[in-house]
Amino acid sequence: MSRILRSIHSQLFVAICLLVLMTTTFIEQAQAEQTQPGVVFHISHSSQASRAMIQITRLMEGMPGVPVVIVGVADGIRFMLDGAKDKNGAPYSARIEQLIGNGVEIYACRNTLDTFELTDNDLTFGIDTVPSGIVAVSEYQLKKGYAYIKP
Repeated sequence: MSRILRSIHSQLFVAICLLVLMTTTFIEQAQAEQTQPGVVFHISHSSQASRAMIQITRLMEGMPGVPVVIVGVADGIRFMLDGAKDKNGAPYSARIEQLIGNGVEIYACRNTLDTFELTDNDLTFGIDTVPSGIVAVSEYQLKKGYAYIKP
């Protein structure tokens, strides 16, 4: 009888070890699949755009590979409009294209576009939209662990 109990205990021990190993492997895979936390820039006024672009360039030089997202809301989408220029008359489009080419995701708030009676066609090529800019910024922070920067 004791030989049977030892055999059951051995089998139970092996089963528990396998369960622990499988659980650990599952957790490690889940952690590996999570996106790398990045940085979300919240632009609510077009005057912040040039400063944000400089900060993003420096961030990407100092921390290569860190995901960067720009979310424009309210007046902060003005620099995203096709043909928009900075205070010196230089078009934003070239800098926007460069950022997008370096992996930066740029989003305009759909609510703002609707308020200003604008469409996707009014945006510089490569800029996407989110239904609500403030919700998007919050989700990047709370759900994805992104750092928040307000230039």
